[in-house]
Amino acid sequence: MAQDLYVSLSIGAAIGVVITVAFMMYGKSSASSITNTVFGTSVHNFVEQFFVSLIALVFIVLAALALIVRDGKFPMENPWKFTAETLAMGFIPALLFLWSTHLRGAKRTLGTWTAFLLLAVKCGLGHVLLQYSGVYSAIFSS
Repeated sequence: MAQDLYVSLSIGAAIGVVITVAFMMYGKSSASSITNTVFGTSVHNFVEQFFVSLIALVFIVLAALALIVRDGKFPMENPWKFTAETLAMGFIPALLFLWSTHLRGAKRTLGTWTAFLLLAVKCGLGHVLLQYSGVYSAIFSS
């Protein structure tokens, strides 16, 4: 059980590091724009559409599983803990976004705060969907 948790956390951390490095490398204003094409579209647009589609597909699958499984045992027994978890899972990743904008010297505009709030909502919703789809019960079963 504990070994599975460490493996899952290690994989998640590794994926997070790779994504963070990719965003920091290619998100700089000094980064050269990608001009190659894949399937008749620019690589930049292709990668962007791929990741947006992948994230949308994951949310749709989790929402379908949440409607089928409806695993609400932990939220019903521990509403305050689940609320705190959801807020933490939503706002901590979004705070990293704000930190990134600070490190790059970008000003915090209305667009920055809107992106911050949207990211917090997406991450919080992802946490709720993972709970109600039964993923957390499967991972943290005793």
